[in-house]
Amino acid sequence: MKGRVLDVFRDVQFQAMIIIVAVFSVLLIVCAKFTNLNAIFYTVSALSCIGSSTLPVSTMAAWADYPKVILAIAMIIGMAAGSTTGALKLIRVVTLLKSAYWEIKRIISPEGSIIIRKINGKSVGDVEIREAGSYTFLYLLFISISWVVLMQYGYGGIRFTF
Repeated sequence: MKGRVLDVFRDVQFQAMIIIVAVFSVLLIVCAKFTNLNAIFYTVSALSCIGSSTLPVSTMAAWADYPKVILAIAMIIGMAAGSTTGALKLIRVVTLLKSAYWEIKRIISPEGSIIIRKINGKSVGDVEIREAGSYTFLYLLFISISWVVLMQYGYGGIRFTF
């Protein structure tokens, strides 16, 4: 290992993961009445697409739609680059969110202003933003198409997504 251990806390993917775990866990605790530990466990399990569970499948199937949607969104987001999840990955989500911020900033800034686009201290060009956007669009398109096809075969919208 190279570098300092504390550099992990400066990584945008690690920060995004902590924010997502915190926000999604609070949503599960407040709105779905999960216990603190279960909310964190299921959020991390969904983000990393591990599929771990502390409850029988029949109990999870009886959950309301709200926690299923929250956890499905976590599954779609996925973990950091280099992980084995088949999801979008945090870096793409961060790139898209930051590119939206940069675009808004460009629109409201005076003409000729220079907007510095960096993630983790590295410059982000139009190509990287376009690649993240294209991949995300195709990913969500295929999920949407498969969702519609499965609904045509009688599967409930949220039930099979989770």
